[in-house]
Amino acid sequence: LIKEINGIADDLGGEFSSLRFIEGDIGNTDDALFGDDSGSDSIAKNTLDILIALHACDTATDDSIWFAIQNDADIIVTAPCCHHQLRQQIDRHFTKNPDHPLADILCHAIYRERSTETTTDAMRALLLEIAGYNTQVFEFIGGEHTAKNVMITATKMEAKLADDNERLKKKRKRLIELAHFYGVKKQKLAMLMGENLGWDNSVKLGIVKSMPSL
Repeated sequence: LIKEINGIADDLGGEFSSLRFIEGDIGNTDDALFGDDSGSDSIAKNTLDILIALHACDTATDDSIWFAIQNDADIIVTAPCCHHQLRQQIDRHFTKNPDHPLADILCHAIYRERSTETTTDAMRALLLEIAGYNTQVFEFIGGEHTAKNVMITATKMEAKLADDNERLKKKRKRLIELAHFYGVKKQKLAMLMGENLGWDNSVKLGIVKSMPSL
């Protein structure tokens, strides 16, 4: 398939002649997808203009976002699919906390499923903002076509705003508060970015200490 569509690009010529499709593992964020710039199937590292990830399942969306962040993408567009990583954590949290403010809602499995999707993508949006992106989450297609109809888009901030320590402190505090409210101790993108969700002794809820630089 890759050979065929690269052949189509070559046949079209002109501005399409530099278009290349590459097979690889998006979770492998070293140079494997970039090559050395010398072959026809390689692209220059750190020249990623836009990343588009359509229905990358569960943590593959996190791998895709991280790949974009590492390679300094100007624009990130992703439509997540499946949210398994957080579901068991949220289930356990509400089982152990029957007096939780949302107990009467999340005692129902369907609402836990929907809350898992919402929480996962809200955390991703916060993490993208911490990474220096302006982020939006919205419905991109009607629910009659697919239930997985949420899109996350992100564009690079101006460097001065992205590096603002007060902004980063507030975003990290909100991230920790959200994780604690839903009992989320592990989230793939947070792990890849080195962002602490506040469950160890080095970070107390409401007091966010310094985090590793990106």
